[in-house]
Amino acid sequence: MSSDIGKTELLAKLERLDQEINDYFDLTLDKARLRYKRVGRGNKVKVVDKIQEKRVAVQKWRDSVKTDYETAVTKFKRAWDLLQNNPELDLCAVTDNLGNSRIFQVHKLGAVLENVSLTNLEVSALKQHDTEFPRTLASMGASKEDYDGFLEWQVNILGRSATLYEQLPKVYWNSHKYQWSKNSYRICATAKNLGSYATYCKFFSKLGICTNANCKFVHDPRNIAACKDFLASDNCKYGSKCRLSHKLGNEYVTPHCKDFAQRSCKFERGAEQWTQSREQDSAVCCRYIHSTIVNSSYPVCRQFAHMGFCYRGLHCKFPHYLECPDSNYTSTCFLNHCKFPHIERKVLPDERAVALIDIPSSCLLLPPAREKDHRAPNSSWYGLRTKQQSINIKDGPGEKFTTEAVPALQLEPGSSTDDVSSSEVSSTGSSDISSDELDADFIKL
Repeated sequence: MSSDIGKTELLAKLERLDQEINDYFDLTLDKARLRYKRVGRGNKVKVVDKIQEKRVAVQKWRDSVKTDYETAVTKFKRAWDLLQNNPELDLCAVTDNLGNSRIFQVHKLGAVLENVSLTNLEVSALKQHDTEFPRTLASMGASKEDYDGFLEWQVNILGRSATLYEQLPKVYWNSHKYQWSKNSYRICATAKNLGSYATYCKFFSKLGICTNANCKFVHDPRNIAACKDFLASDNCKYGSKCRLSHKLGNEYVTPHCKDFAQRSCKFERGAEQWTQSREQDSAVCCRYIHSTIVNSSYPVCRQFAHMGFCYRGLHCKFPHYLECPDSNYTSTCFLNHCKFPHIERKVLPDERAVALIDIPSSCLLLPPAREKDHRAPNSSWYGLRTKQQSINIKDGPGEKFTTEAVPALQLEPGSSTDDVSSSEVSSTGSSDISSDELDADFIKL
């Protein structure tokens, strides 16, 4: 074991030495002015290498970080449970000012970031207990192959150039500072504006029904996932009894057209342009969304894949396909309840989707934490609906509802939630519902 540690340290030193040699030969006058600074100490002036100074400080901090097997197991169990129970939540990569990166699940509309990755030290601690750890995995209902798939996934999805070390107590993401508190990073700003947005029941969206009589999340018929059979053939064996949506063209639940992404769709218009005269439009409109802003190199939208609904709608830059979002990062999927078929194959580096670390946080289109937000208005909160614009969750299942009666929130660039007056918001009787009734998962401040 000691020989392995000595080998690791030696390789790290050789890597640093190789970097110093490359920096020396790449040095120019302009780079030297940026890299070095003169520091006066009494009557003497000393030239300090700023990059080397920071490198030494980072290495000193990393050498001081320690972990043990019990701590590593606890963190892995927490990350594993979060990924298994909430596969539909967005993921992001956060890097602190020392270059340490981690993978986080985005909770509470961006107010909380939950870590779902292991550091290099934690992985090493688990490897050192190769006889005890498999029993721990078995007690969790996981196998060694599942764990190996998880490690492959976190390296590929984060980016192989990223460094997985313990992060500093404070990080900066999505234009906000986050501080470590209660096993997660929580936003430092006073999130006054998040209570204006509703979070929807994922089971109602995915299945068209929720069996929890006391569910505190919003049940919105506009967000029910599209019926795959009806979408593909305009026919469903359950007919009017089908719990899933048979309304084509809904931007929040209709998949994107793969042929359009490859510029081979025979239709010029997408499903987003469908009107009420469906028979006439079926000859000239595609049954799928023609998105002009989606980035085909991004991974599949996790919300859409695992929930059948994405609040970003037409403004989402992630492909809306009914595929596993992790299929481009792992040879096999380690999620227990993933509903998508998987073909065991080795994913080549050039076949992988863009790493999380290269995806801007603005692509998640999270609502602003504050009413007065300094960011550009078109960089956030598209598609999210306020509690006044959501339907009354106290209404029974037989309540009639149409999208024409309560339109989705669509803010144009240059506007903000402050511009929407109470008279402009359509009333559905939900104004008497408290924020607790709308969403038990809202951050309480």
